[in-house]
Amino acid sequence: MSEESASLAIVRDVDAMPKIFTAMGGRFTDLFSSKVGDPSPLVVGSWAPADIQGGTNVVALETSEIKFVTQGRSLWKDESTGKTFSAGVGDAIWIPQGSRSILVEARDLVTFYVQADARVVGQKAIDQVGGINELQLKAAVEKLLGRVKERFISSNPKSQKLHQDAAAVLPGGNTRSVLYHEPFPMVLSSGMGCYVTSEDGRQYVDFVSEYTACMLGHSHPEIAEVVQRTMERGINLGGTSKEEVTLAQLLAQRIPSFEKLRFCNSGTEANTMALTVALNYTKRKKILVFENGYHGGFLGFGKTTLPTTLPFDLVLARYNDTSHAQELIDSSFAAILVEPLQSVGGMIPATRDFLQALRDAATRTGAVLVFDEVVTSRLHYNGLQSFHGVYPDMTTIGKFWGGGFSFGAFGGRGEIMEVLEPNGSAKLGHSGTFNNNVFSMNAGAKACHLITKDKIAEINALGDRLREGINAAGRHACPASPFMRATGMGSVLNVHFDGPLASDLGEAFFFFMLDRGIYVARRGLIALNIMHTEAHVKQALHAVKDFLESIIELSD
Repeated sequence: MSEESASLAIVRDVDAMPKIFTAMGGRFTDLFSSKVGDPSPLVVGSWAPADIQGGTNVVALETSEIKFVTQGRSLWKDESTGKTFSAGVGDAIWIPQGSRSILVEARDLVTFYVQADARVVGQKAIDQVGGINELQLKAAVEKLLGRVKERFISSNPKSQKLHQDAAAVLPGGNTRSVLYHEPFPMVLSSGMGCYVTSEDGRQYVDFVSEYTACMLGHSHPEIAEVVQRTMERGINLGGTSKEEVTLAQLLAQRIPSFEKLRFCNSGTEANTMALTVALNYTKRKKILVFENGYHGGFLGFGKTTLPTTLPFDLVLARYNDTSHAQELIDSSFAAILVEPLQSVGGMIPATRDFLQALRDAATRTGAVLVFDEVVTSRLHYNGLQSFHGVYPDMTTIGKFWGGGFSFGAFGGRGEIMEVLEPNGSAKLGHSGTFNNNVFSMNAGAKACHLITKDKIAEINALGDRLREGINAAGRHACPASPFMRATGMGSVLNVHFDGPLASDLGEAFFFFMLDRGIYVARRGLIALNIMHTEAHVKQALHAVKDFLESIIELSD
């Protein structure tokens, strides 16, 4: 409301009021404003951004503002100094004129703001923020989603039939929940290089790359040759082999914290065994994990812990919040398990300061620091631990290190891994029929030679260009309030949508990209492999720009 006279006004239940304008990835309502021409104008209102993790949008205010946090929590970054600040209920955030701030993280955040400005509320406010109002955006997304989903159904009759057949014998029609989506998942028949082909005969540029595991691309000829030779010598031999020694030596040379290591069948198993080793080594029970962390099907921590999570004594901390983690860690903890970049959590990189603080806390308390590098070891020749110069006590890897076959490994300091020695005092057992299967051992050794420093640098550069291009397209489409952004590092990224229509926008984006012959994960994951080129990145960016332009056009 704008007061033309000096009179008292009260607005009740401010937090319950609808937010009618859009800006900064959220919604706001101006409640009070000085009259136009006031020499010291103020505008006061309530702002509720969408939940954000890994935000990168820089906001440069033309006027000074203070935000009082009334609900939720947030993490802010001052771009000029690089410093980060957390703010929760009862805190005030001062944003002076000319500053450049980034809202890095927001969870259930509601603020009450006071801004040195005077503006007329109503349609003019929408014009000022330069965004699309929510009703226009909702209508546009519904139209676009309807079109691309209808085309998906009509062009994939074989996939639809195969899914119906699968659902008769498999709950959900598959054995990997991540692959399911409505109305039915696309069924793939083959893959070559960075392309996959559906059962309905259409070829797609594959930016899923088997959820980061297919780093070498599909059907790599050198892997195929190794597999053929392996088949000729026997498949299940039931004993140890020289190949597992070779692979162990190669990995120990790559991962600095691998003094000794053991193999298993997946990243899930690797993380489970690493924690088991840490518990036995320290004779303690507590394990520190982080919100939105994912360490396999039995160790996932979103807004709520997965019902399948193993019954460890888990304590949940906030990712990239150094002070919160330091407050929790004491000498009762057996292990600290962290991803140097959260993968399923949205491709959110950890800061070096955060990882170093965990390293220092583990050293101080005697806890075992475990880096889950199942995904992140693709980003640097020696893993992100070497990139940051912060080294854990144990590391887990998986995915692409098996050359396309099931694979996991866990390892660390010799004295910790000693608990697995059959003649040692702990005598912790660890077996698995396929832990050292000859396909994974031989293909894994070849993968170590194929994943070179140059190849890693090449696809990291391509990934950076793709991520920067997506963010530039998002800002161009809606300058004042971008609703699409990408986070990540190097060859892995995640596309995010902000605001109340985030889910519908994500679904529309997924089907739109399929319609353009580009396969990305339903949750927005994009992972490059060594077969991708600059041309594939340009093709993807062209499709992203078309997606955003389609929404803008349908909003008119």
